[in-house]
Amino acid sequence: MEKFLIKNVKAKMHESRRMPSEVMRMLYQTKDTLRCTQSKIDETVGYIKQTEKGIAHEDSIGEDIIGHQHYNSLKYPEDLHLQFYEGCMIVEWLGIGSSMFIDKGEPVADEDEAVENQVEEGILQEFVDIDEEADLIMQRRMLDQEDEWFLQELGAAQRRQKPKQLHLALDLDKLTLMEENVENEGKGQINDGDDDGGGWQIPRQNKKKRKKNIECNLVMNDMMTEEEVSRVKNVWALELKDRWRMYRYWIAKYCQSLLKLIHSYEDKYEEEAQRLKEVREREDLHAMKTASVIAMTTTGAAKYRTMLHEIKPIITIVEEAAEVLESHIVTTLTSGCQHLILIGDHKQLRPNPTVYRLAKNYNLEISLFERMFNNKLRCDCLELQHRMRPEIAQLMDHIYPELKNHESVENFEDILGVSSNIFFINHAYEELHQDDNRSHSNHFEATYTVALCKYLLQQSYDPSQITIVTAYTGQLFLIKKHLPRPFFDGIRVTAVDNFQGEENDILILSLVRSNAEEKIGFVGIENRICVCLSRAKKGLYVLGNFSMFNKKSKLWHEILLQMKANVGPALKLYCQNHPNTEHIKASSVKDFEQAPEGGCMKPCEYRLPCGHVCARACHPYDKDHSDYKCMKPCPKKCKDGHVCPKFCYQECGECITRVDKRMPLCNHMQSIPCHKAPIKHSCMAPCDKILSCGHPCKEKCYSTCTKRCLELIENRELPCGNVHTTTCYQPPDASCPTPCPAILECDHPCDGTCGECKEGRLHKPCSNPCGRTLICGHLCEDTCFDTCLSCTRKCENRCSHSSCQKKCGEPCIPCTEQCNWFCVHHYCKNLCHEPCNRPPCDEPCPYLLRCGHTCIGLCGEECPKQCRICNKDEVTQILFGSEDEPDARFIQLMDCFHIFEVKALDTWMESTSLDAGDNDIQMKCCPRCKTPIRISKRYCRIINSILMDVEQVKLTVRGSKEEIQRIKDEIKYQLRDLRLIDQLHIKRVIEADLAEKQTELELSSLKNQINLLSKMFALKSKVDRKRQVYTLLGIDDVVYRCLTKDLNQLAYWVSKSRRHLSLQECNECNTEIMRLEYIHK
Repeated sequence: MEKFLIKNVKAKMHESRRMPSEVMRMLYQTKDTLRCTQSKIDETVGYIKQTEKGIAHEDSIGEDIIGHQHYNSLKYPEDLHLQFYEGCMIVEWLGIGSSMFIDKGEPVADEDEAVENQVEEGILQEFVDIDEEADLIMQRRMLDQEDEWFLQELGAAQRRQKPKQLHLALDLDKLTLMEENVENEGKGQINDGDDDGGGWQIPRQNKKKRKKNIECNLVMNDMMTEEEVSRVKNVWALELKDRWRMYRYWIAKYCQSLLKLIHSYEDKYEEEAQRLKEVREREDLHAMKTASVIAMTTTGAAKYRTMLHEIKPIITIVEEAAEVLESHIVTTLTSGCQHLILIGDHKQLRPNPTVYRLAKNYNLEISLFERMFNNKLRCDCLELQHRMRPEIAQLMDHIYPELKNHESVENFEDILGVSSNIFFINHAYEELHQDDNRSHSNHFEATYTVALCKYLLQQSYDPSQITIVTAYTGQLFLIKKHLPRPFFDGIRVTAVDNFQGEENDILILSLVRSNAEEKIGFVGIENRICVCLSRAKKGLYVLGNFSMFNKKSKLWHEILLQMKANVGPALKLYCQNHPNTEHIKASSVKDFEQAPEGGCMKPCEYRLPCGHVCARACHPYDKDHSDYKCMKPCPKKCKDGHVCPKFCYQECGECITRVDKRMPLCNHMQSIPCHKAPIKHSCMAPCDKILSCGHPCKEKCYSTCTKRCLELIENRELPCGNVHTTTCYQPPDASCPTPCPAILECDHPCDGTCGECKEGRLHKPCSNPCGRTLICGHLCEDTCFDTCLSCTRKCENRCSHSSCQKKCGEPCIPCTEQCNWFCVHHYCKNLCHEPCNRPPCDEPCPYLLRCGHTCIGLCGEECPKQCRICNKDEVTQILFGSEDEPDARFIQLMDCFHIFEVKALDTWMESTSLDAGDNDIQMKCCPRCKTPIRISKRYCRIINSILMDVEQVKLTVRGSKEEIQRIKDEIKYQLRDLRLIDQLHIKRVIEADLAEKQTELELSSLKNQINLLSKMFALKSKVDRKRQVYTLLGIDDVVYRCLTKDLNQLAYWVSKSRRHLSLQECNECNTEIMRLEYIHK
């Protein structure tokens, strides 16, 4: 039936191009318009969401929202210290840029505390609930369900497109200004700076607190009114609290404009969705017109009502009409209908209206079918039934008096193991009421039903032949809890209302109701009784309190009176194998234990093919025992008389009993499996052979004798003269493990061994850390070498705008932003990397600290966090001697946060280092902790001058690009000339080193390695020619063989990948080559 679904019919029409072209064109155009509109809606909603994630740029909000006067006031402030600022003004204006304090001297921290207090008072809320707005949009869309694939395609297309985002001046997720997109980190500080403000100069531990306060300010509902905004002339004259209120007013106005835009898009989307629906209906109409028969549910008929009126089917057939609401049938009828055929049974379940009160008060539960029958309209009744055996069919005489049986039901076989094909088990066990689902359950009936089901399965019935039906869902769940899946898999358990129109061979029915109030509920309704008792074909077993039903229901009274012989407290069971034994009267679950395997308590006594007797009790299933597994020990024996150790049902296989047998090759006795021939067994006895060295073999007998004898030889004298304990297989010229006693030219002891250092001729490179202080201020992390190479650590040079991302030894890119050292008295006109051209300002700082005392710093400098009064001991700690003067001013180094008296530190910075000469170049360091000083506005002139000298040294050490490229080309030319045909691995190592090395010193070291290799390969060519001559003459010269070995080892030593080749290594290698040349001569 799958190919007749309307969506498949339409797809086939599209493929064969039988769908009208105008319909296809309209379909594609409408989808494309919907896709574009949806994309615009999502983009606009994203802008609203972005306003909650950070500070929007003033250009993103727009001059129309902010207002022309306020926009100009914001972008072009009157304050001198902001006139040269070129970054995002709104960040500075909100007090989270370079200005840590507001203009009137009130600390920003006070505003932070105020925000935290407002958080505690609970006055925060969001501006726009985006989720509710999005839900509203989705609820008002009217897309057909068949367009689900289109929505998936639309989502995939949107994911492929790069999403557009609102330009944020400050993104809280990244905690960085989007203009620079750089996060500068110092020791203990965060510097999220913009172009001109120095950014947030705050301790690292306060970063989360500051971020939290910004988030709280963003979601507060306290904003300016339109009247308050109109009175503002200069936005920079507002207090910080009012600035945030005004910013929230702008954002709210901005979001409202976006919402209006969303509503306009939404209206357009609804129009296109309605148009798509109409196009879909036209597409469905063309598909339906090609069909001879149209099949649909009543819901589908209501959905396609317009098309049905256009198609005007002549004949309308309604199946299960007695269970369909009258209104549903009426809606399917059209003016073209000439014949209406209703098929159903009004004596079974009625329609189920959603509102129970309407069903009872206005008879909505009566179908059109039943109403026509009650009004004596002509109808044809089917009198011949093909389902129920006659014993079951007679129950329907009270409902269908003229019902007749087809001959096919006359010959149904009896239910095995049960004395009656139909039986009503009567009991008085009370039900349980379940308040959670307003249902009922009966534990006795549930357990009895499961036990009876198990018994019937043991009679060889398939699980698909048995169905358990119950009147209440509470009983349904209870029964399922007692049905373990492995045994009862395939058994169907269902409610009565869900089983109408279905059937099965055996039906077990649980009616549940049994109570002291004698309430039988809807179990007494004729329609449900009809459904319950007419579903079984061959066997029907009903559990219930029939004494109560007999009193409370006239229909039940008539049925029970008719079935008097088949009603009782116990169901009689019999054994198929022993029918003459006493029958079991199963009145409870415990009675089923008398038939543990579905038969009786007698043993099976069936003789199995193996000769054993079946160990089970009597069982009617698997009578030929084809599935039975005999678990007794196997009695079979092998030809040698060994008993099989497996179970009887298992294949014996080969005998695995272990016996002693003599191995034919070595004459050892071995314990092996009985079935295995000695010639095929690997002897595991120790080998008794003596090696050529005179030591016994340590391997097993079956394996190859030891090639490397591991016996230890004590006091063995090596060629170097040292005596050691070595293994037997090691040659006499083995590497000596004695530590090398030599002192290298760097004055460090050699950490190699006598063998590694070639008896002192080629010492192992020094592995001690260098430890020298480099020009950048870092300690050299390389190993000891004649000249320190460039520093490989991350460069720590930074300014208020950005930080260097290169390695420390690489030249830094100079910052070309405008210098941001300014105050109300002076400002610098140079670029950031140039020495400042303004004098230091010695005026006191006018701001107040959080404690309320005057700042101890200077104008234009970062305010020290310490207070002269609150932190007296720390501030007046004597270093230079002038710290305790009452008018002393202090400056805080932002690299280490130590504070110093300004005049003393000025003298310190201007003076040359006591530890170096006048011509030495080194970074100025903190007098307390020796941390290099890299950021300080006051000493920016000195710092930049030193950094310029450092950069010049870096360029000198690394070499010019032209010289580096010249050396690389020269090395490549030398590699082409070298004869490395038989030493390709050496060439690959050198080529890899050439690609990595970027400084002139490293390349010079690599060039020395190639020069040494050239000498060695020249000598090796001579040695090879001499060996070829000796080979032709039939002479085996040991000297030349050893000489070739030494040359190969020397080539491997020189070609090892390394950052540098020391002078000592070069000299020793040259000496070794000269020694080998002397031997050759």
